[in-house]
Amino acid sequence: MATSTPTTEWLVVVPDKPNALAKRLEVRPTHFANLEAVTKTGRLKFGGAILNDKPTDPADPKTYDFAGSSIIYLADTKQEVTDFLKQDIYYETGVWDVDNAQIYALRTAVRLPL
Repeated sequence: MATSTPTTEWLVVVPDKPNALAKRLEVRPTHFANLEAVTKTGRLKFGGAILNDKPTDPADPKTYDFAGSSIIYLADTKQEVTDFLKQDIYYETGVWDVDNAQIYALRTAVRLPL
């Protein structure tokens, strides 16, 4: 891995494996706890769940129809992005289907704060 901070952003869409909801909810607190270290590296720029539809109760993740996750990550190569995904508890416990992740180099034309 390069020693300088990468300048290439990668847009990642990683689907959940079928029937992964119970495991996702079980390990979700660990996933979030581990994000603190990742965000400190400055490489993780965006991350969140992809849902198949609007949740019936936005405050209750048990009502979410999860499809997977979306991420913007800084790396020099696509392989580095894949390696990053494979270090996540969602991959390690069988939630994420990294083999079917879509990973694209990203050049943002517009970026506005929410």
